[in-house]
Amino acid sequence: SITPSTNPVSTIVNNSISMIAGGNAVVFCPHPSAKRVINRTIDLITQTIESLGAPKGLVSAIREPSKELALGLMKHSGIDLLVVTGGGEVVRLALNSGKKAICAGPGNPPVVVDETAIIDKAGRDIVNGASFDNNVLCTDEKEVFVVETVAEKLKRVMREAGAYELKGEAIERITNLIIKDDPNPKGERHPIVNRAMVGKNASFLLERIGIVPPKNVRLIIFDAPWDHALVMAEQLTPALPIVKVRDVEEAMRYAIIVEHR
Repeated sequence: SITPSTNPVSTIVNNSISMIAGGNAVVFCPHPSAKRVINRTIDLITQTIESLGAPKGLVSAIREPSKELALGLMKHSGIDLLVVTGGGEVVRLALNSGKKAICAGPGNPPVVVDETAIIDKAGRDIVNGASFDNNVLCTDEKEVFVVETVAEKLKRVMREAGAYELKGEAIERITNLIIKDDPNPKGERHPIVNRAMVGKNASFLLERIGIVPPKNVRLIIFDAPWDHALVMAEQLTPALPIVKVRDVEEAMRYAIIVEHR
């Protein structure tokens, strides 16, 4: 099992339960930037299951992971199944390994809110989800498509729940802080995330663009066009673009595009 930096603990717990329940042992290969929290989680799981009679080594991990070790695990004759959560490259390697593989790549989950929604609940739930763990989870809400007739009400509810709305030139500043263009060999430009901002909280981001953050701010919101860089990229920060649309059909059309499916 190759595990990500974005939701390391939950992936370890979920995969351990699933694999043990299926009668398997599992070797985890952590993402290097999350190796300490992953190894600590595995230590706790191991201590618990061994106290209940599980054999040693039922759940184990590579303490100092690397790409070479991950490739070695994928090709090892004693491994029958690969379960991979991570970026596009590691998913491609697993799918081309010749082994059975269950893979989950990057996500850019959209939220669609139309006029039939319970707006008070929707606004609170979006703030709770998009601010959870500062939005590093690939399952967190990354952008909102809202029918324009209820957009202002939705934003009001979100502000009351702890969101801070950016306007004007501040939107460009937050975009330039989080996103940088990455030209490919053909000269095309694609938005990529500034890794130094990943997982930083809303107060930190606001301070970096010259705004004194209000007390207990949880999330940054702002209006954006559907093809804005922070809509298109999985940005992994609590800065949530909101796109106003005519109707739910338009919202769904854009949502499918930006999720990159």
